[in-house]
Amino acid sequence: MFPLGVLKKKEITGIVLNIPFINNGVTDTSGRHVINNTNVAVPGLVGIFHTAFLQVLSNLSDFNLQRDFDFTFKFNHEQAAWTEYPLFSIYGADGSSITGVYTSSNRIGVKVKTKNTEALQTVYSANNTYTEGVYADYKFERRGSTLSVYFNNVLVITVALPTDFSDVSRNFRLGTDAVGTYRAYGHFDDFNYVIY
Repeated sequence: MFPLGVLKKKEITGIVLNIPFINNGVTDTSGRHVINNTNVAVPGLVGIFHTAFLQVLSNLSDFNLQRDFDFTFKFNHEQAAWTEYPLFSIYGADGSSITGVYTSSNRIGVKVKTKNTEALQTVYSANNTYTEGVYADYKFERRGSTLSVYFNNVLVITVALPTDFSDVSRNFRLGTDAVGTYRAYGHFDDFNYVIY
């Protein structure tokens, strides 16, 4: 007779969220997530975010921030930002968050907070990173305790991440912050989230 061991659930790796904005709709083609669409228009092959956003409703453990990941997408800023407009936000009930933003002076930035009691850390790129009305490639890449942001394949931000993100399921929103107060204004395309 063989002893029974404890079966451990296999960790998910690879593309776990893919939103190509095709076929006049918003669907995660990885099949892992249900997505709630708040006013995002998809008249053709892009998602138009005019104070609109998407929220992932299922498999929130995919956003627990325990492993390396990449967010890649294209974004077209339709107008100059006069305040911080979030491109995406990952946030938990523990007060943790990682938010990608774009702001005035054509800058992009990252905001990081690991828990309720911690101060928010914000790091911006140099001025004039993006051009209004032009699509750009974005990549937010976590490797160990470093979060790197690439703009059109050029490294523009490096953030030292704390190593004490709690292992909790986190929410994910594309096009807004955690409370939905500030929202992106522009066009998203080819959004991918990969876990390593």
